[in-house]
Amino acid sequence: MKLVIVGMGYVGIPVAALFAAVPGFKVTGLQRRSPRSSWKIDALNRGESPIGGDEPGLTQLIKKVVDKGSFKVTDDISVYREADAVLIEEVRRAGLYRDIWQCFAVLPAIRSVGVM
Repeated sequence: MKLVIVGMGYVGIPVAALFAAVPGFKVTGLQRRSPRSSWKIDALNRGESPIGGDEPGLTQLIKKVVDKGSFKVTDDISVYREADAVLIEEVRRAGLYRDIWQCFAVLPAIRSVGVM
């Protein structure tokens, strides 16, 4: 199963690592290259966790799945073409309306997959 997970943040990274640990799964994380977050691509491809805080076992799992070749991260959207499934992990809470989910980042991700 070739899986693409869009958004390498607090949800996307653990989900990607867990799926990549399943035998037969090849997971590609898709992360936009921006001044704020492009460093995650390189860190994850080195097997390092960019998530701070207490995530028990995540750092070791990322290293394991990167070393076995079942997880990689890129900014190349052409990876959609060979995917069996795509998960979009791009929902954010922001702005004055913190109780309302701000889904503006999801729209470009959906458009890039070709759904909209």
